[in-house]
Formats: sequence, C-alpha cells, structure tokens
Amino acid sequence: MNQVLDNLKYFSKLSATAAISFLKINLLGAFSTVLSAIIGIYLSSKGIDAGHSAHVSAAPWLVMVFAARPIGTVLMGLVLVASPFLFFMLGNKYTILKIAHRLLNDKAGKLIYPLLDKVFEQVKQKQPDLLRKGASYSMLKLKMLHEVKNGDGNKWVKRLVAMGISKIQLDEVDFNREDLSFADIIKDKIIDALQNLAQPSTKLVWLWIAVQWLVVILIGCKVI
Repeated sequence: MNQVLDNLKYFSKLSATAAISFLKINLLGAFSTVLSAIIGIYLSSKGIDAGHSAHVSAAPWLVMVFAARPIGTVLMGLVLVASPFLFFMLGNKYTILKIAHRLLNDKAGKLIYPLLDKVFEQVKQKQPDLLRKGASYSMLKLKMLHEVKNGDGNKWVKRLVAMGISKIQLDEVDFNREDLSFADIIKDKIIDALQNLAQPSTKLVWLWIAVQWLVVILIGCKVI
C-alpha cells in the first residue's frame, strides 16, 4: 500500500514537472513571437507614406508593406506561421526527454522492468512463435508495442518503454541459443537505447528565438 502511494506521489510530481516544462517553453516562445511580430511589423511599415496608409484597410496596407519590403515581409510571415508549431514540437521533445532521463535514473528497476515482464508474458501466451529464431523481428516489435499500448501501467512508463522498443535492433540476436534469456536481452537493449537518448536541452528553442530576432534586426537595418 505504501509503495502504491509513493508511486502515485512520484507520478503526480512527474506530471507536474512535465506540464511546467512544456508550458515554460511554449510561453517563452509565444512571448518572443508576439513581441518580435509587433516590432517587425512596426519596422516594416516605417517607410510607408503615412498619409496614404492611414486611410486603407488591413489588406491594402499589407500589400503596401509587401511592396515596400517584400523579402522582410515574407520572412517575417514565415517565422510567424512556423513559430507556434516549432515551439510546440520542441517543447514536447524537451519534456519527453526530461521525463525519460528522470524515470531512468529514479525508477528503472522498479517500474520499467516489471512492465517489460508483463509484455513478454503476453507475447509468449498469444504468439510464442515470435520469440523463436527466424521469426519476424519487425512483427515482434509491433506486438510488443501493441501490448505496451493496451496494457496496464503509468502512461509515462508505457511511453518510455514504447520509445525504447521502437529504437532497438533485434536482427543480430540469436534467440535460438539456450544460454540466452530473451527477456534479459530485450531489457538490456531497451535500457541501452533509452540511456543513449540525447540529454534534454533548450538549445533549439533559443536558436529559433534568435532566428526571430535576427529577422527583426535585418528589417530594422533595412537589409531585407
């Protein structure tokens, strides 16, 4: 009972960490995107005749801005359109990697191995031929992923195990050797694959923010 409560507390903290990490990156990205857009639009329109632009609607005004600064307008438009999607993807990737490394360091033996044992047992019961030499290893991985997805367990642990299964290579393993334990081989390979994941980093987030402001600076200096 105490173990269950400890796990509940741990995963509550883990989910909170994931949510905060994701929100931080996306809020930072949204702030940078909005601010750079405002400044970029202002700088792009500085050279337009105020006497004419003040009496036109949005569409003609945009045409005037584009005519005055075509390259800068296109680049700013591309940055604005791409930024929400990029920050979402980068935030999601950073969050997953952060949770993966934390789970590996904290709970690999207590949570990941038991889940894998359940997966192996289900595969043995339903399709034992997949564990024999000459079997389709791609089908074996698909079956394991299916069992992880549809089995019981915490969503973060399941997601981490599924990530590890998708990355392992089984073609070079001789499952016909009697001295080898299939479960132990797969466990080791999955843990190795997960440990080789890149460390969580916000470098790409800051790189894209730098791109946003580089476009603004180039517009301000009238380079584009």
